[in-house]
Amino acid sequence: MKKTLSCVLMVMIGALGWSQAIRFEGKVLDSLGRPIVAANIIAFEAMEGAMGAFGISNETGTFRLNLKAEKPYRIKISAIGFETLDFELFAKGDVTKEYTLQTFVETLEEVEVTYEMPVTIKGDTIVYNADSFSTGTERKLGDLLENMPGVEINSDGQIRVEGKDVTKVMVEGKDFFDGDTKLASENIPADAVSKVEVLRNFNEVSQMRKLSNNEDNVAMNIKLKEGKKRFWFGEVGGGGGPEKRYLANPKLFYYSPKTSVNIIGNTNNLGKNPLSFRDYLNFSGGLKNLQGDDGTVIRLSNDSFGFSSFLSEQAAANRNTLGAFNFSYAPTEKLEFSGFAIQTGNRVTLISESQKNYFATGVTEKNTSQTILKDQNQIYKLSSIFQPHDDFQWDHDLFIKKGNISQTGRRFSEALLSENINTLNEEQPLTINQQMNLYYTLDERHVFSGAAVLGYDNQNPFYRLQRDRSPFSALLPLNTDSSSADINQSRNTKTLQWQLKLDYYYILNRKSNLNFTVSHAQNQQDFNSNIFQILDGNQVLNFNDPTLKNDVTFNIKDTYAGFFYRMVSGDFKFDTGFTVHRYTTFDEQLDTREENRFVTVLPKVQMSYNFRSSEQLRFTYRMSNAFSDVNALARGYIFNNYNTFYRGNRNLEVAQYANYNLNYSNFNMFNFTNIMASLQYSKKQNPFKNDVSIQGIDQVATTINSNFPDHNYAFNGYFQKRFSKLKWQIKTNLSFAKLNNIINGAYTQSNSFAQFYQSSLATSFKDLPNIELGYEFTSNRYEQEKRTDTYLTDSPYVRFDTLIGKNMVFVLDYSYNNYRNTVQTINEYHIFEGEISYRKEDGHWEYSIEATNLLNNVAINRDSFNELLSTTSTFTIQPRYFLFSVRYHL
Repeated sequence: MKKTLSCVLMVMIGALGWSQAIRFEGKVLDSLGRPIVAANIIAFEAMEGAMGAFGISNETGTFRLNLKAEKPYRIKISAIGFETLDFELFAKGDVTKEYTLQTFVETLEEVEVTYEMPVTIKGDTIVYNADSFSTGTERKLGDLLENMPGVEINSDGQIRVEGKDVTKVMVEGKDFFDGDTKLASENIPADAVSKVEVLRNFNEVSQMRKLSNNEDNVAMNIKLKEGKKRFWFGEVGGGGGPEKRYLANPKLFYYSPKTSVNIIGNTNNLGKNPLSFRDYLNFSGGLKNLQGDDGTVIRLSNDSFGFSSFLSEQAAANRNTLGAFNFSYAPTEKLEFSGFAIQTGNRVTLISESQKNYFATGVTEKNTSQTILKDQNQIYKLSSIFQPHDDFQWDHDLFIKKGNISQTGRRFSEALLSENINTLNEEQPLTINQQMNLYYTLDERHVFSGAAVLGYDNQNPFYRLQRDRSPFSALLPLNTDSSSADINQSRNTKTLQWQLKLDYYYILNRKSNLNFTVSHAQNQQDFNSNIFQILDGNQVLNFNDPTLKNDVTFNIKDTYAGFFYRMVSGDFKFDTGFTVHRYTTFDEQLDTREENRFVTVLPKVQMSYNFRSSEQLRFTYRMSNAFSDVNALARGYIFNNYNTFYRGNRNLEVAQYANYNLNYSNFNMFNFTNIMASLQYSKKQNPFKNDVSIQGIDQVATTINSNFPDHNYAFNGYFQKRFSKLKWQIKTNLSFAKLNNIINGAYTQSNSFAQFYQSSLATSFKDLPNIELGYEFTSNRYEQEKRTDTYLTDSPYVRFDTLIGKNMVFVLDYSYNNYRNTVQTINEYHIFEGEISYRKEDGHWEYSIEATNLLNNVAINRDSFNELLSTTSTFTIQPRYFLFSVRYHL
């Protein structure tokens, strides 16, 4: 391993090695001697004609490029609104000089544009010219974005710019699958992209852009090459390999001024999930939660929608299917319709061995298990926007989500006793949401907005448990004459939510405004559950004990009014206010009604200071109230899993959270440095905690409000620096939690500390192989009383890609993982993948051979902690396979 890394490092250093490097620097001024900000300085290699280096002037007009000594260059200095300065440069040593650009004067003559500026900055918009950042090996949008300064793609396909998540991706100004970033980065062909526009401080409603705080909103708009407009483009293809491996992944796109159509299909048994867990959360979220913006958080229990989609890395077998259709149609400039339909199907097999250490009892449980997860999901969304003039906008969204989910598990458990445990979970969730928004500008001082939301959710999980011995004998009156304990549980939760909200903005002046808001929201839930036993001969034994049934109605009403003041003074922004909430909650169960009313004030403060246009320090503070849902209030027992019985508590009170965030970001185009750091702290007063009684491995839990607060700290840091053709980046994520838990009626304190560090060095040559060297380190530490568990993972990795000739691309990806505790290595595994593809320049056909798990590793490890136990698991993974694919590019 060390020898391999050394060889690769020598190749990288040799590729970067220049006979002698010189510094070309100076200032770009206008005719009056004033600095020009964001001017592009491009050095073309005179002999080859390729771009050798480029830079952008900063606030003082200063620029700096690193060039090769005694090599002829053609220099172009350009800026928006100025004539381009074009000259030749041949230097033996450093060059420092001032350059003056003349104001551009329009003429009737056609101006021939012979090159594109790599980066253009105008206000809150950054425009990247795609061809300037292409190395020739990129196949999809994500590959191209990773070459652009300030842009990164994480492991989930999420796009980030200047340390902030991109919340929406558009193509030619039209939403791409509701702005989903992974579908965009993984499916839009790189060779179709002309420009990438980054829209900072983004707000879809033009009337609201100067009235609301948009600093966290970053959108991306993809501009297509001329040959891709008004024509279908994309690719159709598939592949197969030994052991019945298969892949089909058609992608078709059409864009015109009035209409856009996107069709994506994927079916494979390779463990390649078309959607990430984040994508499922984004899509399944449906519509905007208005209450969460103003301080009220309701912890509704989620269904298992898409739960198998993020388990491919630890799956022994995985089949995925995706069919996705997205459209946009604007019959007039004032009206637009859009929407999407997504259907997914997943079948995942998990085979694992795990060890659970129970802190309170000192019992160790060993499990050998096999779980088969299956889900079929459908998501639909239809949207319309009507804007007859600049002062009025109306939009409407309809969202529908359906699922059919099952999980079958078999495990052999060895603890105090050994036994076989079989489980079955089934569910068919349904969600329907609607939302309508109105925006109206009365005049230059008065703006109104209104919103109405109506939502319906139905969850009906069924649970079946079969154990060799009878669990919870003190609570369950089981018939012990049966050969095994066959326990079944049916549940149904129906939720109806609606909310009305009205905002009024009074504009004091160009720098400040007032915002008054009023709203009423209501959430009603009906919950039923029943536990019964199936005897030998399939006879059903119903339990008459009222503690084993539930019939509960729960209602939360939230009426609130808010006042906010927003002010901009030079580089300082101040946004503060509060909401006054009047809550009414009640639940009806066991023939009684419990009701509670109270009033609370929730403040919110946000302040930011811009040191310069791309460097900012920001502080945010907000208070919120958290409510549990009906499942945590129901007094009848329910099964959570094979060894956990749960009972709700109707006397739960509201929990209050205080959140503090300090963020620093610095994106410097002058020296291509991107720095982001955030420090977060949250204090949870009266938090929800499970009071757990545990015997052996069996637990009985109920939720209570803790007498002690929980504290959570987090730090995230990101540093990226580009040196000509070299990119260096460092990431770190740290989180520390100080928690108070209740076990067997006694409070105990636990601390958890998770650390993640990553550093990498990567090249971006056009005419040489490109290499990325990286190292990741993960540490998870959990402390409770006198016990400490620590698990560590070291992961060095190498990624290599090269363009062979003009038609062949060769890619290798290797990582080594050492999973250990503080005493010994638990598991070592290698991930080694490769692909070689061939496509003639401007040709339609592409052929590729892909190989995964080349070293044929058999297992990977995962660890987890909570207040009760630590778990270390070993998962069997898919074996080595080869795949031959053919694609036809339209």
